[in-house]
Amino acid sequence: MNETERFRRVAELFETARSMRGHERTSFLEDKCNGDDGLIAEVHRLLGHHESRHGLLEEPITPAAVELLSKPREDGAIPETIGQYDVHRLIGAGGMGAVYLAEQRNPKRMVALKVIRPGVISSDALRRFELEASMLGRLQHAGIAQIYEAGTYNDGVGDRPYFAMEYVDGVPLLKYTELHGLDTRARLELVAKMCDAVQHAHQHGVIHRDLKPGNILVDGSGQPKVLDFGVARSVDEDSHTLATQAGALLGTIGYMSPEQIDGKHDDVDTRTDIHALGVIMYELLSGRMPYDLSDTTMTGALQRVRENVPTMLGKVNPALRGDIETICAKAIEKDKSRRYQSASDLRDDIHRFLQNEPITARPASTMYQLQKLAQRNKALFVAAGVALFALVGTLVAVSIAAYEISRQRDEAVAAMNDANGATRFLSDVLMSLDPRQRGKPEVALTDFLDDVTERLDAGQLEDQPRVEAVVRETVGTAYRELGLLDVSQTHLERSLELYETVAKGTPAQRATVLCSLGGMWARKGNLERAEKLLAESISLFETVHGEDRYGAAGAMHSLASIRLEQRELDEAESLLHQAIELRRDEPQLHPEFLARTLTSLAAVMRRSGRSEEAKGAYEEALAIQRSLHREPRLDIAQTMNNLAILYMYEEDVDAAQPLLEEVLAIRQAFLPENHPDIARVYNSLGGIYSIRGNAEKAEEMYLKAVAMYVAAYGEEHASLGTPYMNLGVSQRVQGRYTDAVRSLEHAIAIKRASYGEQHIQVAPSLLHLAQTYILANESTLAYECALEAHEIFCREEGESSSQSVVAASVLGYSLALTGEFDKAEELLLMVDTAMNAVENPSARVLRAMARNREWIVDMYERWNNADPIGNHLQDIEKWRVSSP
Repeated sequence: MNETERFRRVAELFETARSMRGHERTSFLEDKCNGDDGLIAEVHRLLGHHESRHGLLEEPITPAAVELLSKPREDGAIPETIGQYDVHRLIGAGGMGAVYLAEQRNPKRMVALKVIRPGVISSDALRRFELEASMLGRLQHAGIAQIYEAGTYNDGVGDRPYFAMEYVDGVPLLKYTELHGLDTRARLELVAKMCDAVQHAHQHGVIHRDLKPGNILVDGSGQPKVLDFGVARSVDEDSHTLATQAGALLGTIGYMSPEQIDGKHDDVDTRTDIHALGVIMYELLSGRMPYDLSDTTMTGALQRVRENVPTMLGKVNPALRGDIETICAKAIEKDKSRRYQSASDLRDDIHRFLQNEPITARPASTMYQLQKLAQRNKALFVAAGVALFALVGTLVAVSIAAYEISRQRDEAVAAMNDANGATRFLSDVLMSLDPRQRGKPEVALTDFLDDVTERLDAGQLEDQPRVEAVVRETVGTAYRELGLLDVSQTHLERSLELYETVAKGTPAQRATVLCSLGGMWARKGNLERAEKLLAESISLFETVHGEDRYGAAGAMHSLASIRLEQRELDEAESLLHQAIELRRDEPQLHPEFLARTLTSLAAVMRRSGRSEEAKGAYEEALAIQRSLHREPRLDIAQTMNNLAILYMYEEDVDAAQPLLEEVLAIRQAFLPENHPDIARVYNSLGGIYSIRGNAEKAEEMYLKAVAMYVAAYGEEHASLGTPYMNLGVSQRVQGRYTDAVRSLEHAIAIKRASYGEQHIQVAPSLLHLAQTYILANESTLAYECALEAHEIFCREEGESSSQSVVAASVLGYSLALTGEFDKAEELLLMVDTAMNAVENPSARVLRAMARNREWIVDMYERWNNADPIGNHLQDIEKWRVSSP
C-alpha cells in the first residue's frame, strides 16, 4: 500500500485497538496486520502517545477529574456569570469550546468568553485549551483578537477553565467581501493584512494550523481579525506533545496543507499557515476552492488535497492571469520548500503587485511540473515509458536550438530533424498515455496542453515560427489522441500554415503535419478528406528519398486503417506490408512498430475471413507488447480489444468477455470520460451479452456507447452507425419492432451520409432492417431493404461471399412473404447449397443455415396454401426433416 493508504490503515486499526487491553489487543493487531511488524509498531506507537498522561499541565489530570469536568450542567442553561463577567448570550461553539458574549465589570467592556464546553472534557482538550490561552497571551497585534484574562470558575459541578478575549464586532471574511462588493485590489489588501497578523504570530513562535475564512472576522474599520488558535502549536514545541488520536487531522480539510494531511507533525511549520493563506486568497479572488470536495468522501477529499494540483486562477477567471495567479500558486505549492518562506514574503509580493512593481515569484517551470507529475503518477509513467512528459517539455527546447542555429544550414537541418524525431516519438508514447484519472482532477496532460495553447495564442512564439510550428504539431497530435478533435484541428492546421509560409518547413516536416491532420480527419469521420491528406503525406515523404522512412511508414499505416474502414482489404494489406518493408533495413525492426502493424494486419485477415491467421497475429502482437511493458497501457488494451473481437466473431464469449472487461478498466482509468475508445468497449460488451442471449443487458451497453459517442462527436458522426445498428438488433430481439426500426433507420442515415448511399458499410444495417420488417409483417419493406443489401454485397464482395449469401437468404424469404415463390425458392435453395458446402462451419454459419431451412419450410407451406394444386407437401416434409 502507498503512504496515504498506510496512514489510513493505521488510523483505522488504532481507533479499534484503543478500546482493547492486553491479550485482546495483541491478538486483534496480529490478526488484522497479517504479519506486518512495521504496521503493528506504528499502531503501538500511536497507542503509547494516546495513553501517555504527560503533557503541558504541571500535574497529570486524573481520570476522576476528567470524569467530573465532563459532566454537563443538568439544566443545560447558559451561565449568568463567569468570574467577573456577566454573560449575555451564546455567540459561537467549536469542537471543544463555547463562546459567550459577556460584559466585563472592571474595566467595563464587552468580551468574548471562551469556556470548555460541557460534555467534551478530556486530557487533550484541557491541554489544547490551556495552550490556546498561553499562545494568545504572547500576541499583541491589530489583526489578532487579544486575550485579556484566563482563569477558572465553578459551575456547580467543578472548576471549569475559561479565558476572556477581545470581542470582535465584525463580519465573517467571505460575507464581508460580498456585502461590500470588494474588487480584486481590495481583496488583495485584506489578504496582505492577514499576512501581517500571521507573520506576527510566527515571530512570537505560534503556528495557527487552522486558518480559514470562518476563523477571520472583519471589523467596521476593514481590519481582518484572526480568531481561534484552538489547534495552534508552538514553533519549538515537541511534535509529539499534542499528537492527537490516530494522528487525527486538525483543521478544515480544504485549507490544510499536504504535510498536515500526511499526519507528519515534524513537517508542520510556519509554511503550513502560508498554504492556508494561499487557499484563502484563491477563494477570495475566484469564488471557489482550489479543490472541489463536494462530491467525495472524507478519504477522497484528503487524497485530492494531498495529490491533486488545483486549476490555475487564470483558468477560473482570465482577469487573474499573470502575477496574481503566480503569487497564489506559489503560496499553495504542495512542496513547502517552494512556497513563500514567510507570511511577510507573501505580503510583500502582494504589495509589489498592487504597486505595479515586479514580483519575486515565478511560474513553475514546465520541467518541474512534469517531474512532479511523474512523482505523483509513478505507475502512469512506467506505463507511458517515462519519457513522454519530459519529451513534451524538452521538445520546445530542441526546436529553439534549431532556430538559434538556423543560419548554419547543416546544423539547422540536423537539429530540426531531432525535433521532428521527438515529435514522432511522442506520438508513439501517447498510445499508452494516462491523460486523466477519473474522479481525480490531477494536473493532467490536458492541463499542460491548455497552458501551452494559451501561451501560443498569446503570441509568445510569434517571432519564432519554426518553433511554433513544431510545438503546434506536437500539441495538436496530443489533443487528437485525447479525442479533443476541434482544438487538435486548430493546432495542426496552424502548424501546416506556418510550415508553408513563414517557417518554410522541409517536405518531411510538412508531411508529418499532413499525416497528423489525416489521422485527425479520420477520427472525425471524414474519410475522404483524411485519405487525401495521407496520400499527400506519403507523396511528400517519398520526395525526401528515404530521409524519413519512419514517417512514411506511419502515414501508410494510417492510410491502411482508412482502407480497412472502407473494406478495401487488399489495398489495406498491401499498404501495411509496404510500411514494414520501409523499415526492413533497420538493424532490428522496432518491436512496438511491428506489434502495431501486426494488429492492423490481423484486422485485415479477420475481415477477409482468415480467422486463424488473424488470431495468430493478434496473439503475437500481444506477446510482444507484454514482453516490453509490464504495466497496463492503452496500446496493449487496443490489441486485447481486437483479439476479444475475434473471439466474439467465433462466439467464444468466455474468452472474449474477460479481455473486454480488462480493456474497459484500463481505458476508464487512462482516458477522459466519454472518450470514444471507452464507447467502443461498451459496444463490444453489448455484443457479448447479445451472444449470451441477454438482449436487455446488451441494449444497456449499446445505449452507453451511443451516449458517449454523442458526447464526444455529436449526433451524426460515422462512429454512431454501428452502435445504433446493434441497438436496433437488441430491440428487435425483445420484440420492440418500432424502436428497432427507428434505431436501424438512424444507423442507415448516418452511414449513408458518412460513406455514401451505396457503400458496403450501409448494407449490414439494411439487412437487419429487412429482418425487422419480416418480424413486423411488413413484407414489402423487408423485400426492398433486403434487395438493396444483397445488391451492395454482391457488387462489393461477390455473390459467393458469406455476407452476400446471408443477404440472399433474407431476400429469398422476403420474396416468399410477398408471394414471389419461384424466385424465393431459387434463392433459398441456392443459399442452402452454399452454406452446406462450407468446411468446418462456425456456430454462426450453422445458425444461419438452420434459419434458412426454417424459412424454406415456411415458404413451401405458404406456397402450398396459395396453390394447393402444386402439391408441395413432399417438399415441406423433406425440409422439415432436415431442419434442426
